[in-house]
Amino acid sequence: MLTRLLRGALRPYLAHVVLVVILLAIGAAGSLYLPNLNADIINDGVIAGHLHYILMTGLLMIGITLVLGVLSIWSIFVASKIAMGVGADLREAVFAKVQTFSAGEMNHFGTPTLITRNTNDLLVLSIARGAQPVGNIEIGGILAGGRTASALLAAEMHSLYPGATRSYALPNAMVGYLGGAGGVYDYYLQGGTALSVHERVIMLVAIHRGLAILVQVVGNYQAFSANGLNDGRPSIADCAAATIADPVVNSVVWAP
Repeated sequence: MLTRLLRGALRPYLAHVVLVVILLAIGAAGSLYLPNLNADIINDGVIAGHLHYILMTGLLMIGITLVLGVLSIWSIFVASKIAMGVGADLREAVFAKVQTFSAGEMNHFGTPTLITRNTNDLLVLSIARGAQPVGNIEIGGILAGGRTASALLAAEMHSLYPGATRSYALPNAMVGYLGGAGGVYDYYLQGGTALSVHERVIMLVAIHRGLAILVQVVGNYQAFSANGLNDGRPSIADCAAATIADPVVNSVVWAP
């Protein structure tokens, strides 16, 4: 029923939805292309000693990054317009429906309940619509400081996502085909109200010669399992994110 409701509510914004999908596709393609340019700098620039190639490819990477930043802001702006527009349309529809209620129906549901249905409930739908396309893959490096991959994973999760709970561990986590530690976590992003958005965070850590590479994939949680219950197994979002992240994560080349 919820899918049917949102499908109807999104129909007036179909062009905006298509635009968001296109922007996200371009952004994903650009993000996947950057590691190839990084590899080209090492293989064709550093090893061959071609300083001009390194500079030109670096400028190209900067240009692509700037374009991806603009596209990301644009997609978030359009997605926000969709979310707020759908919320306004739904509130108008609910308000119009309530105006047709008889005195008996008003007493049956109660004014507080009807106010909640027309405010908080619709705000949750708006947040879900606005946040659903947002997801990202991030790779960074820090000094391990003598810590193990598991200890570093726990420390970074506590620092970046306070209050997150681990859904399950990834015992065979690898970064650049080097074994490390990883896990899948549930995190509730708190908004400006009492409402929150349920996110899934996948974080991988591997250490080599004192340098730690951290990879995180963040996106909206989607409950799914083999038996159709929310039992903590990998969700559709996790599987899709892992498939996209794999070539990026394992494009890391460790120094000998």
